Amino acid sequence: MLETIMTYQSFFKDWQGGRPSPTALVEGAPDLLPATLLDAVYSEYARQFGAKRWGDKSPIYTMHVDAIARAFPTGQFIHIIRDGRDVALSMQQTYRGPRFFYVDVYYATCSWKARVRYASTSGARLGPSRYLQLRYEDLVARPEKVIAEVCAFLGEDYEPAMTKPSREASRHYHSTGIHEATRKPINLSRSGRWRHEMSVMDQRLVQLVAGDLLRALGYELVSLGGMSITERLRLASLRAKFTGIQGGRRALQSAGVFHPTSLLDRLHLGKVG
Repeated sequence: MLETIMTYQSFFKDWQGGRPSPTALVEGAPDLLPATLLDAVYSEYARQFGAKRWGDKSPIYTMHVDAIARAFPTGQFIHIIRDGRDVALSMQQTYRGPRFFYVDVYYATCSWKARVRYASTSGARLGPSRYLQLRYEDLVARPEKVIAEVCAFLGEDYEPAMTKPSREASRHYHSTGIHEATRKPINLSRSGRWRHEMSVMDQRLVQLVAGDLLRALGYELVSLGGMSITERLRLASLRAKFTGIQGGRRALQSAGVFHPTSLLDRLHLGKVG
């Protein structure tokens, strides 16, 4: 496993100095559990920047909170929830091209709904000492208040510089690409984008699929009227596509393909057949 991590080039773009020795990390670990080895690598990475603890984030983790919590018994989880309509917009704009042929408004909405529910359910089991839920909109509108709440949850001291993450992000390779926004000051421009960037047709679809969860989380729903026949046919088509994609994903994963789109990548690049 460590050998695989050591070949992950983008991770080490941020590394200061020489890469750690896998042998030294293994020999210095109290056991060879995957969580122990991951902690060794991440802790070494954190120490380069004067950090005493490390964290990692990915929307994918929302579906695996229970497993991660078992692997890291002292781990704490911060679940940042964002309006599903803004998430659907962001996903479609970020994940484009042949590799992400499956990302449409229906897929994005279903993914958001499932991830929020999975993480919230797991968080309720973990309790308030290990799980904190907050809203993205509150974070960008009142960063000092929300970050102070996060620090209290983590048992860390609050520093005013925490409200200016762009200053730190500019030093790191991983703040480019899809994370380019981390190089910019906190602002409200990406909150509520769906109101002027999402078509009424897509708004109707999202509210039909995830309106119950949006309402439960305190997000305002708007009166948009009913779907037309054309929209209902489109919904049926997107639902069928989603069902097929999910079935194919499970089949590929059971066959040992780590990422369901990796085969498509290879076909696209002309490396198969």
